[in-house]
Amino acid sequence: MAGFHVKRQVNVPVIYKGEAIKNDLRLDIIVDNRVILEIKSVTDYKKLFEKQLFTYLRLTGCSIGYVVNFNVESLRDGIHTVFNRYAEESTE
Repeated sequence: MAGFHVKRQVNVPVIYKGEAIKNDLRLDIIVDNRVILEIKSVTDYKKLFEKQLFTYLRLTGCSIGYVVNFNVESLRDGIHTVFNRYAEESTE
């Protein structure tokens, strides 16, 4: 995809006190192992979606992600940015 490395439906293992939780989390899309996209199509947008994305950012070490809700009149209104302030700065 235009020079980007894109993966869909990526399992993210959850480790608690050194033990893997039985069910992994599954994020929708990750681009270049740096940006996470969570795709929604809902009439009732909830801040919970951003908290879910923040969890994915923390677990993967990614610094930025977007919740994209396609069930809006203008797509601009459906894009919500989430930052992981705990991610280490990349030196690339």
